[in-house]
Amino acid sequence: MWGPSEFGPVTGRLRDWDVTGRLSEIQVPTLVTGGRHDEARPAHLAVLAEGIRGAELVIFENSSHMAFIEERRPYIQTVSDSPPGPKPVRLRDRTPETVPRSRMPRLTAHRCPARRESAA
Repeated sequence: MWGPSEFGPVTGRLRDWDVTGRLSEIQVPTLVTGGRHDEARPAHLAVLAEGIRGAELVIFENSSHMAFIEERRPYIQTVSDSPPGPKPVRLRDRTPETVPRSRMPRLTAHRCPARRESAA
């Protein structure tokens, strides 16, 4: 759908798909996370966070695409420190294969009114 590669150039059916203008329709508390070295650059993630009212953006400085693995403790701490709202399932030593889909955390549904540029 993107074309030969999701990283571009985007030549597939989704080349003109852009719902950035609809981000303001998101009415749930939102935590946007990313790694400093991810293909989804912090500047791109900032566009998402700025488009969602009250969203928080946290960039993990020593991560690429999988901060939840590459910086597990700071990532879990960041999610756990989120103010009241839906909380993720504590995975501890469980792997995604052992956690029923209905119990998997929804990491984008947290109230995070203050912005942080880094979580260390």
